[in-house]
Amino acid sequence: MLDVRQVYYAMGSELDVWLGQILDALDARSDGSEWYVIYTSDHGESQMEHYQTGKSSMYEASARVPLVVA
Repeated sequence: MLDVRQVYYAMGSELDVWLGQILDALDARSDGSEWYVIYTSDHGESQMEHYQTGKSSMYEASARVPLVVA
């Protein structure tokens, strides 16, 4: 179970770096303040919560999705 969570959090950290690069690139543009960045995704993995790895229940890990608007 620890391996599943380590991979899950590593993917989140990688995404954070990518979004930071996109926002930095927009800040460097003269028209950067005129842009919107919208990121959404699927549910990801359940991190073995309730001993599940899929997305087939109504537990929070299966029902919520990320959304970032900048």
